[in-house]
Amino acid sequence: MRFSLYAIFMLLSATLLATACRPPDPTIPESAREHYEKVLAGEEIECEHGISPNGTCLEEGDTGVPLGEAGCHPFCNIKKNE
Repeated sequence: MRFSLYAIFMLLSATLLATACRPPDPTIPESAREHYEKVLAGEEIECEHGISPNGTCLEEGDTGVPLGEAGCHPFCNIKKNE
C-alpha cells in the first residue's frame, strides 16, 4: 500500500515536470502571422489607419474601441458612424 502511494506520487510528479518544462507553443491565427513574423524580425508594421490593440490593422473609420452592450464600459456612448 505504501509503495503504491509513493509510485503514484512519483508518476504524478514526473508528469507535471514533463508538461511544465516543455517549450511554449504559441498558436497564432493566420491573419496575424504576417505581423508577428515582422515583429520578430525587427521590422515595422505599417497600417494606413493604425494598429488595433490586438495587433491587426484598423479599417477606415475604426477606432479599435469595442462597440455594443457587453464589455464596452466606459465607451458605451460612442456610436459608430454609418
